[in-house]
Amino acid sequence: MFQTFVVKVEGADPSVLLTDGQERIASGRAHAFASVEIAAGQSEGHYLVMTLATAVEENSFAAGTRKQLLRLPGAPQVQWARPLTRYLHCILGWADVQGLQPSDPLAPTCSWQQHLTHPLPFFVVDQQKVPEADKLAWVKRELGEDATLPEFASMFLQLFGAKLKDMYTQKHACLKLFCVYSEGCTWKKEVDIPPMLLTDFQRVWDPQVGDRCFECGKLVDSPAGSSSSLRGVYCSNTCRDAGFVVRCNRCTPERKCGFCSMEAAPASASRLDNVLRENALQLKRARSMYGHETRTADPDHEAAWKKRRRS
Repeated sequence: MFQTFVVKVEGADPSVLLTDGQERIASGRAHAFASVEIAAGQSEGHYLVMTLATAVEENSFAAGTRKQLLRLPGAPQVQWARPLTRYLHCILGWADVQGLQPSDPLAPTCSWQQHLTHPLPFFVVDQQKVPEADKLAWVKRELGEDATLPEFASMFLQLFGAKLKDMYTQKHACLKLFCVYSEGCTWKKEVDIPPMLLTDFQRVWDPQVGDRCFECGKLVDSPAGSSSSLRGVYCSNTCRDAGFVVRCNRCTPERKCGFCSMEAAPASASRLDNVLRENALQLKRARSMYGHETRTADPDHEAAWKKRRRS
Protein backbone atom coordinates (compact mmCIF):
# COMPACT_ATOMS: atom_id res chain seq x y z
CA MET A 1 0.00 0.00 0.00
CA PHE A 2 1.45 3.33 -1.11
CA GLN A 3 0.27 6.91 -1.39
CA THR A 4 2.63 8.50 -3.95
CA PHE A 5 3.28 6.90 -7.34
CA VAL A 6 5.44 7.62 -10.39
CA VAL A 7 4.01 6.77 -13.81
CA LYS A 8 6.14 6.69 -16.97
CA VAL A 9 4.00 7.61 -19.95
CA GLU A 10 4.60 7.61 -23.71
CA GLY A 11 2.60 8.81 -26.70
CA ALA A 12 0.92 11.83 -25.10
CA ASP A 13 1.00 15.58 -25.45
CA PRO A 14 2.50 17.02 -22.22
CA SER A 15 -0.17 19.72 -22.17
CA VAL A 16 -2.89 17.04 -22.19
CA LEU A 17 -1.26 15.27 -19.24
CA LEU A 18 -0.90 18.54 -17.34
CA THR A 19 -4.58 19.35 -17.89
CA ASP A 20 -5.51 15.87 -16.67
CA GLY A 21 -3.42 16.42 -13.56
CA GLN A 22 -5.15 19.70 -12.83
CA GLU A 23 -8.53 17.95 -13.12
CA ARG A 24 -7.35 15.25 -10.71
CA ILE A 25 -6.40 17.95 -8.21
CA ALA A 26 -9.69 19.79 -8.64
CA SER A 27 -11.76 16.62 -8.22
CA GLY A 28 -9.81 15.44 -5.19
CA ARG A 29 -8.54 12.27 -6.89
CA ALA A 30 -5.01 13.60 -6.27
CA HIS A 31 -3.74 15.92 -3.57
CA ALA A 32 -0.36 16.58 -5.26
CA PHE A 33 0.56 16.20 -8.92
CA ALA A 34 3.72 16.75 -10.98
CA SER A 35 4.51 16.42 -14.67
CA VAL A 36 8.23 15.85 -15.37
CA GLU A 37 9.90 15.78 -18.80
CA ILE A 38 13.45 14.38 -19.08
CA ALA A 39 14.82 15.34 -22.49
CA ALA A 40 17.94 13.15 -22.74
CA GLY A 41 19.92 10.40 -21.08
CA GLN A 42 19.10 6.88 -19.98
CA SER A 43 15.97 8.11 -18.15
CA GLU A 44 14.60 10.10 -21.09
CA GLY A 45 10.81 10.28 -21.13
CA HIS A 46 7.71 11.78 -19.53
CA TYR A 47 6.75 11.04 -15.94
CA LEU A 48 3.69 11.75 -13.82
CA VAL A 49 3.91 11.86 -10.02
CA MET A 50 0.70 11.66 -7.96
CA THR A 51 -0.06 11.68 -4.25
CA LEU A 52 -3.47 10.20 -3.47
CA ALA A 53 -5.73 11.00 -0.53
CA THR A 54 -5.10 7.55 0.95
CA ALA A 55 -2.74 4.68 0.33
CA VAL A 56 -3.75 2.11 -2.28
CA GLU A 57 -2.37 -1.21 -3.52
CA GLU A 58 0.32 -0.86 -6.23
CA ASN A 59 -1.18 -3.16 -8.88
CA SER A 60 -4.64 -1.70 -8.40
CA PHE A 61 -3.31 1.84 -8.94
CA ALA A 62 -1.39 0.80 -12.07
CA ALA A 63 -4.41 -0.90 -13.65
CA GLY A 64 -6.73 2.01 -12.91
CA THR A 65 -4.27 4.61 -14.21
CA ARG A 66 -3.80 2.72 -17.50
CA LYS A 67 -7.54 2.75 -18.14
CA GLN A 68 -7.90 6.44 -17.23
CA LEU A 69 -5.01 7.63 -19.42
CA LEU A 70 -6.21 5.63 -22.43
CA ARG A 71 -9.35 7.80 -22.46
CA LEU A 72 -7.30 10.98 -23.01
CA PRO A 73 -6.59 12.43 -26.48
CA GLY A 74 -3.76 10.48 -28.10
CA ALA A 75 -4.43 7.44 -25.88
CA PRO A 76 -1.22 7.70 -23.78
CA GLN A 77 0.38 4.38 -22.87
CA VAL A 78 1.64 3.60 -19.36
CA GLN A 79 5.07 1.93 -19.49
CA TRP A 80 5.12 1.34 -15.75
CA ALA A 81 3.73 2.68 -12.49
CA ARG A 82 5.70 2.39 -9.24
CA PRO A 83 5.81 3.89 -5.75
CA LEU A 84 8.05 6.95 -5.45
CA THR A 85 11.36 5.57 -4.13
CA ARG A 86 14.65 7.35 -3.43
CA TYR A 87 15.99 6.09 -6.76
CA LEU A 88 13.02 7.43 -8.74
CA HIS A 89 13.19 10.64 -6.73
CA CYS A 90 16.74 11.17 -8.06
CA ILE A 91 15.78 10.22 -11.63
CA LEU A 92 13.26 13.04 -11.60
CA GLY A 93 16.09 15.48 -10.86
CA TRP A 94 15.00 16.19 -7.32
CA ALA A 95 17.59 16.23 -4.52
CA ASP A 96 17.83 12.91 -2.73
CA VAL A 97 15.94 12.71 0.55
CA GLN A 98 19.19 11.76 2.34
CA GLY A 99 21.05 14.81 1.07
CA LEU A 100 22.70 13.49 -2.14
CA GLN A 101 22.43 15.89 -5.05
CA PRO A 102 21.48 14.54 -8.51
CA SER A 103 24.43 14.43 -10.92
CA ASP A 104 22.43 14.87 -14.15
CA PRO A 105 23.63 18.13 -15.78
CA LEU A 106 20.40 18.40 -17.81
CA ALA A 107 17.71 19.56 -15.39
CA PRO A 108 14.29 18.02 -16.18
CA THR A 109 11.31 20.26 -16.93
CA CYS A 110 8.83 20.03 -14.07
CA SER A 111 5.36 21.43 -13.38
CA TRP A 112 3.57 20.63 -10.15
CA GLN A 113 0.49 21.52 -8.17
CA GLN A 114 -1.08 20.70 -4.80
CA HIS A 115 -4.67 20.60 -3.64
CA LEU A 116 -5.74 24.05 -2.46
CA THR A 117 -7.46 23.01 0.77
CA HIS A 118 -5.87 19.60 1.48
CA PRO A 119 -2.32 19.74 0.09
CA LEU A 120 -0.13 16.69 0.57
CA PRO A 121 3.59 16.19 -0.08
CA PHE A 122 5.20 13.62 -2.37
CA PHE A 123 5.86 10.69 -0.02
CA VAL A 124 9.20 8.98 -0.73
CA VAL A 125 9.69 5.30 0.11
CA ASP A 126 13.14 4.57 1.55
CA GLN A 127 13.36 0.90 0.57
CA GLN A 128 15.12 -1.43 2.97
CA LYS A 129 15.96 -3.78 0.08
CA VAL A 130 16.61 -1.88 -3.14
CA PRO A 131 16.26 -4.17 -6.21
CA GLU A 132 19.61 -5.05 -7.79
CA ALA A 133 18.55 -3.58 -11.14
CA ASP A 134 17.76 -0.24 -9.47
CA LYS A 135 21.06 -0.30 -7.58
CA LEU A 136 22.99 -0.85 -10.79
CA ALA A 137 21.10 1.84 -12.70
CA TRP A 138 21.52 4.29 -9.81
CA VAL A 139 25.29 3.79 -9.58
CA LYS A 140 25.63 4.09 -13.37
CA ARG A 141 23.66 7.31 -13.23
CA GLU A 142 26.06 8.73 -10.64
CA LEU A 143 29.38 7.37 -11.98
CA GLY A 144 28.90 6.45 -15.63
CA GLU A 145 30.00 3.14 -17.16
CA ASP A 146 33.74 2.99 -16.41
CA ALA A 147 34.32 3.71 -12.71
CA THR A 148 37.15 1.94 -10.89
CA LEU A 149 36.46 -0.49 -8.05
CA PRO A 150 37.36 2.04 -5.29
CA GLU A 151 35.13 4.70 -6.93
CA PHE A 152 32.31 2.19 -7.25
CA ALA A 153 32.70 1.05 -3.64
CA SER A 154 32.62 4.64 -2.34
CA MET A 155 29.37 5.39 -4.18
CA PHE A 156 27.86 2.01 -3.19
CA LEU A 157 28.57 2.70 0.47
CA GLN A 158 27.12 6.20 0.18
CA LEU A 159 23.89 5.02 -1.44
CA PHE A 160 23.24 1.62 0.14
CA GLY A 161 25.64 1.15 3.05
CA ALA A 162 23.10 2.04 5.72
CA LYS A 163 20.85 -0.81 4.51
CA LEU A 164 23.46 -3.51 5.21
CA LYS A 165 24.18 -4.60 8.76
CA ASP A 166 27.99 -4.84 8.81
CA MET A 167 31.17 -4.15 6.86
CA TYR A 168 31.52 -7.75 5.65
CA THR A 169 28.03 -7.76 4.18
CA GLN A 170 28.61 -4.37 2.56
CA LYS A 171 31.84 -5.50 0.90
CA HIS A 172 30.31 -8.75 -0.34
CA ALA A 173 27.26 -6.99 -1.82
CA CYS A 174 29.48 -4.32 -3.36
CA LEU A 175 31.73 -6.85 -5.12
CA LYS A 176 28.72 -8.82 -6.34
CA LEU A 177 27.19 -5.72 -7.94
CA PHE A 178 30.55 -4.55 -9.32
CA CYS A 179 30.92 -7.85 -11.20
CA VAL A 180 27.62 -7.08 -12.95
CA TYR A 181 28.64 -3.46 -13.54
CA SER A 182 32.07 -4.37 -14.92
CA GLU A 183 31.65 -7.13 -17.50
CA GLY A 184 34.30 -9.82 -17.23
CA CYS A 185 35.00 -9.21 -13.54
CA THR A 186 35.09 -12.46 -11.52
CA TRP A 187 36.03 -11.16 -8.06
CA LYS A 188 33.78 -12.79 -5.46
CA LYS A 189 35.90 -12.22 -2.33
CA GLU A 190 38.49 -9.70 -1.20
CA VAL A 191 41.23 -12.30 -1.67
CA ASP A 192 40.43 -12.31 -5.40
CA ILE A 193 41.21 -8.58 -5.79
CA PRO A 194 44.75 -7.69 -6.96
CA PRO A 195 46.78 -6.06 -4.14
CA MET A 196 47.19 -2.81 -6.07
CA LEU A 197 43.38 -2.40 -5.95
CA LEU A 198 42.66 -4.18 -2.68
CA THR A 199 44.27 -1.49 -0.54
CA ASP A 200 42.22 1.33 -2.07
CA PHE A 201 39.06 -0.84 -1.88
CA GLN A 202 39.58 -1.50 1.84
CA ARG A 203 40.34 2.17 2.53
CA VAL A 204 36.77 3.04 1.51
CA TRP A 205 35.79 1.46 4.86
CA ASP A 206 38.98 2.11 6.84
CA PRO A 207 41.29 4.94 5.65
CA GLN A 208 44.08 3.66 7.95
CA VAL A 209 44.50 0.31 6.18
CA GLY A 210 48.15 -0.26 5.27
CA ASP A 211 49.66 -0.95 1.86
CA ARG A 212 49.98 -4.45 0.45
CA CYS A 213 52.86 -5.99 -1.42
CA PHE A 214 52.08 -6.03 -5.14
CA GLU A 215 53.73 -9.45 -5.43
CA CYS A 216 52.64 -11.56 -2.44
CA GLY A 217 49.73 -9.45 -1.14
CA LYS A 218 50.97 -9.26 2.46
CA LEU A 219 50.68 -6.07 4.48
CA VAL A 220 53.74 -3.86 4.11
CA ASP A 221 55.23 -1.94 7.02
CA SER A 222 55.29 1.43 5.24
CA PRO A 223 53.47 4.77 5.49
CA ALA A 224 49.84 4.55 4.33
CA GLY A 225 49.03 6.10 1.01
CA SER A 226 51.95 4.81 -1.05
CA SER A 227 49.93 2.18 -2.95
CA SER A 228 49.43 4.57 -5.85
CA SER A 229 53.16 4.62 -6.59
CA LEU A 230 53.92 3.78 -10.20
CA ARG A 231 56.89 1.67 -9.01
CA GLY A 232 54.64 -0.43 -6.81
CA VAL A 233 54.90 -1.43 -3.16
CA TYR A 234 56.87 -4.51 -2.13
CA CYS A 235 57.66 -6.16 1.19
CA SER A 236 61.17 -7.27 0.15
CA ASN A 237 63.70 -7.19 -2.68
CA THR A 238 62.75 -10.77 -3.45
CA CYS A 239 59.14 -9.76 -4.17
CA ARG A 240 60.28 -6.66 -6.03
CA ASP A 241 62.44 -8.75 -8.40
CA ALA A 242 60.06 -11.74 -8.68
CA GLY A 243 58.50 -10.61 -11.93
CA PHE A 244 61.79 -10.00 -13.76
CA VAL A 245 64.37 -12.11 -15.52
CA VAL A 246 67.91 -10.88 -14.71
CA ARG A 247 70.57 -11.60 -17.33
CA CYS A 248 74.29 -10.92 -17.07
CA ASN A 249 75.74 -8.89 -19.93
CA ARG A 250 79.10 -10.64 -19.55
CA CYS A 251 77.78 -14.17 -19.92
CA THR A 252 77.51 -15.84 -23.32
CA PRO A 253 75.31 -18.75 -24.45
CA GLU A 254 78.40 -20.99 -24.28
CA ARG A 255 79.92 -19.87 -20.99
CA LYS A 256 79.01 -18.14 -17.75
CA CYS A 257 81.17 -15.34 -16.42
CA GLY A 258 83.23 -15.82 -13.29
CA PHE A 259 80.65 -14.07 -11.10
CA CYS A 260 77.67 -16.16 -12.26
CA SER A 261 79.56 -19.44 -12.03
CA MET A 262 80.32 -18.96 -8.34
CA GLU A 263 78.35 -21.20 -6.00
CA ALA A 264 77.31 -20.48 -2.43
CA ALA A 265 79.29 -22.22 0.27
CA PRO A 266 77.49 -25.07 2.08
CA ALA A 267 76.33 -24.73 5.66
CA SER A 268 79.38 -26.66 6.94
CA ALA A 269 81.87 -24.41 5.08
CA SER A 270 84.86 -22.93 6.79
CA ARG A 271 85.22 -19.29 7.71
CA LEU A 272 87.35 -18.68 4.64
CA ASP A 273 84.69 -20.20 2.36
CA ASN A 274 82.08 -17.92 3.88
CA VAL A 275 84.30 -14.90 3.27
CA LEU A 276 84.74 -15.93 -0.37
CA ARG A 277 81.00 -16.41 -0.73
CA GLU A 278 80.31 -12.94 0.69
CA ASN A 279 82.87 -11.46 -1.70
CA ALA A 280 81.06 -13.14 -4.60
CA LEU A 281 77.77 -11.62 -3.50
CA GLN A 282 79.35 -8.20 -3.27
CA LEU A 283 80.73 -8.57 -6.79
CA LYS A 284 77.26 -9.48 -8.07
CA ARG A 285 75.87 -6.37 -6.42
CA ALA A 286 78.60 -4.32 -8.08
CA ARG A 287 77.67 -5.83 -11.43
CA SER A 288 74.13 -4.53 -10.95
CA MET A 289 75.32 -1.08 -9.83
CA TYR A 290 77.63 -0.62 -12.83
CA GLY A 291 75.03 -1.72 -15.36
CA HIS A 292 76.55 -5.09 -16.25
CA GLU A 293 73.14 -6.81 -16.18
CA THR A 294 69.73 -6.41 -17.82
CA ARG A 295 66.28 -6.83 -16.25
CA THR A 296 63.27 -7.74 -18.39
CA ALA A 297 59.72 -8.49 -17.31
CA ASP A 298 58.94 -12.21 -17.22
CA PRO A 299 55.85 -12.78 -19.42
CA ASP A 300 55.14 -16.12 -17.71
CA HIS A 301 55.41 -14.83 -14.15
CA GLU A 302 52.40 -15.34 -11.87
CA ALA A 303 52.26 -13.15 -8.76
CA ALA A 304 52.52 -15.00 -5.46
CA TRP A 305 49.22 -13.58 -4.17
CA LYS A 306 47.36 -15.53 -6.89
CA LYS A 307 49.02 -18.81 -5.89
CA ARG A 308 48.22 -18.18 -2.22
CA ARG A 309 44.58 -17.56 -3.15
CA ARG A 310 44.27 -21.05 -4.66
CA SER A 311 46.07 -22.88 -1.86
